[in-house]
Amino acid sequence: MATHHDAPAGEQTTGGRFARPGAPARTAGAPAARNGRAIAALILSILGVVFALLFALVGLVLSVIGVILAATSRGDIARRQMVGGGMAKAALIIGIIGIVLNVASMVAGAVIISSN
Repeated sequence: MATHHDAPAGEQTTGGRFARPGAPARTAGAPAARNGRAIAALILSILGVVFALLFALVGLVLSVIGVILAATSRGDIARRQMVGGGMAKAALIIGIIGIVLNVASMVAGAVIISSN
């Protein structure tokens, strides 16, 4: 790890000369903060996929909320150098899949109902 030029003498930080300007530098060895929104987004996105076949409207709402939380947490993670970027990305992907599955389930249900 490189010694940051703005850090006190003897204190090492991550980022070095390639750190973004204005981004807070973490001290080496300090635990990174975990983003709770990324965890919530992943849980809601997974529940949205699970509810796709059972209750499509509930699953759609959960998936949309999961995608919104994942998108906002990705920006927050990048800005504050937090842990959970992969989790937020997975939540975003699963949430989008959940939206597609829920819409397809609703369309299939409407077709089945209208054909009878």
